Amino acid sequence: MPPYGACARRASPGRRNPPYVPPTPEQAAWRHVAGTFRAFAEWATDENVALAREGLREARGVPFHDLDAKTIAEGSAAFNTIKEWFDA
Repeated sequence: MPPYGACARRASPGRRNPPYVPPTPEQAAWRHVAGTFRAFAEWATDENVALAREGLREARGVPFHDLDAKTIAEGSAAFNTIKEWFDA
């Protein structure tokens, strides 16, 4: 008798269990973009956005605030580029 979990014969891949095909670099990049926006959209409730705005006010005098602002500005520019793809 085979050990627990072992099969007497190896199952052949079929429609229900196709062999794994890794995403292309382009597909992986798009999945990253979509996943990032999905996570942000789920987080961005009115309450969380209000908390972030208050956090922005509190962070103005804190070290590295300029780096945060620069990062957000760069992300916003990238968002506008991606949005243009859909508007085209």
